[in-house]
Amino acid sequence: MEIHNIVEDIVHETALEIFQDEEVSKKAHFCTCSQCLKDAVCFVLNRIEPVYVFSSRGASHFKMNYLDNLQRKADIVALIHKGIERVIKVKRPHFPHDGKEISKTDMKEGFYFNFPIISGKMLDSKTFAPVNDIGISLYLKGNLMKMINPNWQNPYVISSITPGIFSFFPFPLEAHKSGIQKEIELELTTDHKQYNPLTYYFKLNLISENIFEDYFNYKNYYDLKDIHLISAK
Repeated sequence: MEIHNIVEDIVHETALEIFQDEEVSKKAHFCTCSQCLKDAVCFVLNRIEPVYVFSSRGASHFKMNYLDNLQRKADIVALIHKGIERVIKVKRPHFPHDGKEISKTDMKEGFYFNFPIISGKMLDSKTFAPVNDIGISLYLKGNLMKMINPNWQNPYVISSITPGIFSFFPFPLEAHKSGIQKEIELELTTDHKQYNPLTYYFKLNLISENIFEDYFNYKNYYDLKDIHLISAK
């Protein structure tokens, strides 16, 4: 049984109409790229009650009745415009905002080793407190790894908003067929004047698939053990 939040479709369709209208009219002067659209949709979905269905008939029936409520539609439109205002103020700096899709732009049909989201925490070895404002880089065979899209940075700078925590989502590696098991060694490096330079090695066991996974999945995490940095003093 597939369960789906039908409100997600309605919000996305409505937001897309607003963005497409702006693309033509240029009246409101806001960015209409795919990332700003997604950010506006997420803003709305985090503030509106979901409604789940599990059949095509139920989806069609509910969608028709849901949109018959003019006040509900007006509320969604108002929330989308609030989302656009928010997106304008905090526009993602690592995204080109040129109207091009960032997901699957380099995707080819074939087989891939798909990486999990690699996450961990950096701590001070003396105080065990989370560290901030430290850059971390992820390498494969001495090369800085490409991330799935510009919203995932490498090097990654730990922020005080999420103290000590870092995460990477590497771009998949190509394979010649599915079902191949491969051990891949990666390395993390840090370089900060307050701490001694660190190189941390770890291995992932991946199996090639005939799909290219470029979507965020909260269940697909690889959590590293806490990494402790030694003070340079």
